[in-house]
Amino acid sequence: MAPELVGRFGHIGAIVESDAENLANLRVMAARGSLQVHLGWFHRYPARFASEVVGSMLAGVLRRLDGPLHCCLDPFAGTGAALAACRQLGVGSHGVELSRLGVTIGRLRLDPPPVVEDAIALLDDWSRLRGPNRPTICPELQWWLGPDNSRVLSALLENLSDVRDVRLRRFATVAISQTLRPASRWLVGSVKLTADPGREPPDIGDQLRRWSAVIAKDCVAERLRNRIVAGKMVPASIDEGDACALNLPDGSVDAVVTSPPYFVTYDYFSVNRLSYLAFNWPMPRTQQVGAASGHTTDGVGFVPPASMATWYSSRFGGEYRAIGRALRAYIQQMRLHLDELHRVLRPGGIVAYAVASSFRDGRDFDLTRACREMMITAGFEDVQTLHRSVGGRRILPAGRDRSSGRFSGTADAGVKERLIFARRP
Repeated sequence: MAPELVGRFGHIGAIVESDAENLANLRVMAARGSLQVHLGWFHRYPARFASEVVGSMLAGVLRRLDGPLHCCLDPFAGTGAALAACRQLGVGSHGVELSRLGVTIGRLRLDPPPVVEDAIALLDDWSRLRGPNRPTICPELQWWLGPDNSRVLSALLENLSDVRDVRLRRFATVAISQTLRPASRWLVGSVKLTADPGREPPDIGDQLRRWSAVIAKDCVAERLRNRIVAGKMVPASIDEGDACALNLPDGSVDAVVTSPPYFVTYDYFSVNRLSYLAFNWPMPRTQQVGAASGHTTDGVGFVPPASMATWYSSRFGGEYRAIGRALRAYIQQMRLHLDELHRVLRPGGIVAYAVASSFRDGRDFDLTRACREMMITAGFEDVQTLHRSVGGRRILPAGRDRSSGRFSGTADAGVKERLIFARRP
């Protein structure tokens, strides 16, 4: 293990090496197909990792990896699901996530309050606050929440600033974040920032009590699943950062388990805009891989992967249309990201990707093939693509009402989900 990582990951090498039997058992379970993890949700965050997906990816890593598995990296960590899964298996892990909300939820998942009853009791008291006559939150957020909820949120945020216990403050932050959308004019069933002008915002205090109880259950379950190896908690951490510029030494991780952002499917700051307004968090959209807008015309020398060439030049109009510029920027950022993965992985290290290729009106947007091509160009070998059945589940149906953001399940659209494994030579 690289000495530079001892401070970041803890003594992962010592912990994992002291339990070689555990690693051998994991490999046996992976070979038998019996490796399982169990993950809570914690927050209605978009594109969350499901338990069965992370379990399949970790099993694939264990079957392919030569040598020990000291530390696993998730560079698009989201809410830390892959990190929690690694800890359940006794594997040290680290995550990098651009979204402040994702990092906050991930840290709550990895280090919840020791006594969640205290957190519930605190927020139960707060839920009865009435707040100042003049709300202190921004005008846009006041419009979303209405006057009564705006006053209460002003009081909640003032109380939150006085909480000194880091884990308790984190719990309260996530609970308030989860409360904002259902206590606002946000259109029920919408996945994007869409208002329902006729909706009277539900009472924010009622929502706070409800979601505090839900999050508390996830915290308790997470603590029960935590793995202790050699008398110590298996290390897991998450930092705010950019997957295209990882602050990690060369050859410092053994495996990568992640799901890269889907092209323009989600703006992670837009779909959680109320939280970012409430907590006055930064929204670094220019660093967001897969952003739909904000890209200037700059395609000189750009050659897309073969599977994306027609989409870029013809269907998306190249640099003449915003969607074409967005695709070019997405591919450029993904290439930077894959170069970083190649750098931080040790020789023989394994990358596991979960990717969903969409199909609309009979046309495949083959993101899986594009990722595979970019991996090979970045220098990875033994690139394998495996089908994963998703049944009738849809991620972004073309029949979604674009004015409301609501989903319909009737469109000729959906996803083809794949797992990609590759090795750094």
